[in-house]
Amino acid sequence: MAPLGCISLDLSAGWCDRYRPVPWGTPEEGGASTGRGRHGSRDSHEGLRAMERRANHKLAVLRHVEEVSGSIAATRRYYGLSRQACYRWLKRYEAEGLEGLKDRSSAPHHSPMATATATEADVVEKILWLRQQYHFGPARITMYLKRYHDITISASGVWRVLKNMNLNRLPASQRYKRTETRWKRHEKQRPGHALQVDVQFIEPLGQTGRKKRYYQYTAIDDCTRLRVLRAYPTHDQKTAILLTGIDPEAPTLF
Repeated sequence: MAPLGCISLDLSAGWCDRYRPVPWGTPEEGGASTGRGRHGSRDSHEGLRAMERRANHKLAVLRHVEEVSGSIAATRRYYGLSRQACYRWLKRYEAEGLEGLKDRSSAPHHSPMATATATEADVVEKILWLRQQYHFGPARITMYLKRYHDITISASGVWRVLKNMNLNRLPASQRYKRTETRWKRHEKQRPGHALQVDVQFIEPLGQTGRKKRYYQYTAIDDCTRLRVLRAYPTHDQKTAILLTGIDPEAPTLF
């Protein structure tokens, strides 16, 4: 391992405690309060100092391996770090020195599903139009753009566009409702106030010769949910009146 001599460390008692990980970006004790200077210069200086502190922290971890523990496994357990992070810092330090320990961008080098820059405005316009006119969700918008406009964009990309425009949530009257709350049973307060009637034809078993058709009437009370079934040889208004019980003495087929 290359000599780690970029910072001076006191190996006396209590040295390790001073280099335990702390929340990065925390103002130092006794320092002045941070604020936004003219043209943001003060914020930029604070960002650079925070980056230097994090790089020195990583360097202190590597020096702990060389001068104290002699083992990356022991050091990572002491600091509560992952094995991958320690070896990544060591590899970068051996290749680039202290510059290799500074923060790097975590953005991907290639995003094939990202919205194309040249047509970004057109894609966003289509997404917003589909959302506002048809209330489509991200998955359906993705399918629609691919099928009718030959535009490939992920559902998560559509959701981010809607999120940025504050359209990721539909109004309460247009949102999807669960099955148990979507439909409300049609009910009346008094028995006999309203009936639901259904009619279908039936053919009794065992008929010979010319078959005769009969009609089964099914009536359900909207209040009590009581169901009544009757079969009649005809299907007309008079039969429907008989079913309601206006003329209870009228004979039925069964």
